[in-house]
Amino acid sequence: MRAQNGRAVTAVMKKQTITDEWEDARLDRFIRAVYDGLSFSAAQQMIRKKQILLNGHPANGKTRLSAGDIVEIPDKPDEKRRVPAKRPTSGFLYLDEESSESLRERFGSIGAGIQILYEDDDLMVINKPPGLPVQPGNEKEKGSLLDLLGEYYQKTDRIVPDEGGIFYPTPVHRLDMGTSGALIIAKTRKAARRLSDEIKNSRLKKVYLAVVEGIPDPEEGRITALIKTQKRTGSRSRIDSDGRKAETFYLVKKVMPGNRSLVEIRITTGRTHQIRVHLSSIGCPVEGDQLYGSRNGAKRLMLHAWKISFLHPDRENTVDVTAPAPDLFER
Repeated sequence: MRAQNGRAVTAVMKKQTITDEWEDARLDRFIRAVYDGLSFSAAQQMIRKKQILLNGHPANGKTRLSAGDIVEIPDKPDEKRRVPAKRPTSGFLYLDEESSESLRERFGSIGAGIQILYEDDDLMVINKPPGLPVQPGNEKEKGSLLDLLGEYYQKTDRIVPDEGGIFYPTPVHRLDMGTSGALIIAKTRKAARRLSDEIKNSRLKKVYLAVVEGIPDPEEGRITALIKTQKRTGSRSRIDSDGRKAETFYLVKKVMPGNRSLVEIRITTGRTHQIRVHLSSIGCPVEGDQLYGSRNGAKRLMLHAWKISFLHPDRENTVDVTAPAPDLFER
């Protein structure tokens, strides 16, 4: 309910029934899909203001959906939509001096600049720093990549023209908050659809680097243990005979001081925390990964998305991108 010309006005609400395709999706992503062109920060704000009801009750920002859920949303969002304008030309994503103080505090030094490794009219690939969550609504309420993209593109009028209306650039896959490295961001709907298809059909090739505790034996191998993930109370995975197929290839590149090793990793499936769980299962957890058995005091999760290769959305060429490994991976 809101005031208008001194009178109380009740917002017109409409109901949406969640279908199977949205099973286990985050509520903010669904809201953004309903309001074509709405930013993730605006969707989160609507949830925080209790403008969204899930099964008759105010929704939580971390809520994941189930088929059959009833979502009630205002007929129109409050956010004003921007007109598509110039393409980005900077080699870095950053928070400018006019960004809100609270947002700058949430981002800290990360907001000073994130390297763009590759960019054209359809997509960009960034070198995500460790500690940056991809989505908002995380436990510590840190600034997310989606917050940064929304802030950067809206304040600089750098929304890319798109035939379906405004499209805010958005990641087409995820990296854990502690993982650094190459991350693809679609800048148009067409690119998002085609890149998502590449991922769905396992055509996106990714190579990771990890510093692990111990030395895998043998030093080259394949891990195929099934993985089961619990997402309702926070994402955590485990080896389970009732889990889903997962395949991880590894190769020890270098033995490091302190009974550690640098390992190159390829995955053909994309289960939650797959690399972390599989390496832990052979007694070599990723350094700094207390969730899956690391015992040392590393300041960060020592996992890095090193190389990525995929068919460009125009279907004419392959894009190969390398995110330089942090210095810590060589010590």
